[in-house]
Amino acid sequence: MGYAVELYFDEKSEEAIRAIWKVLYDKDISKYMYESDSRPHITLAVYDDEINNLELFMEKIKEFAQKAVILKLNLSNVGVFNMNEGVVFLQPRVTREMLDMQEEFHRTMRSFEEAEWRYFLPDLWVPHCTMTFNLKKEKLLQSVEVISSMFRPMEVLIDGLGIAKFKSVEYVSLYLL
Repeated sequence: MGYAVELYFDEKSEEAIRAIWKVLYDKDISKYMYESDSRPHITLAVYDDEINNLELFMEKIKEFAQKAVILKLNLSNVGVFNMNEGVVFLQPRVTREMLDMQEEFHRTMRSFEEAEWRYFLPDLWVPHCTMTFNLKKEKLLQSVEVISSMFRPMEVLIDGLGIAKFKSVEYVSLYLL
């Protein structure tokens, strides 16, 4: 288990992404995102569940959320991570505002860096919205085909931030920006 700090999209954008998840589910290509009750999101950071002071951790995230502003992003690409986890994603065009937000988040959360997953550190972070997870090569290729046929670049608003406990998704907190 762990904690993911997630940036959430406006309702219209969420519906468009969920529609693609539903098609992947209906075609028996990828079921996880649809079945997991996950919200479409960009993960800002991930932490092990062995956080030394969970109350302070939650308070620091709330403090960050109260200062954060709504971001406008353009989801513009379909991508694949080069690993064995079968991840296909939508990637936003990275903006200075997005990078500034992520860096400020890490400054706020510095006292918890020992529990953070390294792929979400500022110099390694690849902002993305997961579309599939844990697919074998054949299904991964099918998912790229389906997603590419349905997806068109879209402007999204990041208007919420939340904490999700996982492996099965359990929302802990939600903050509107």
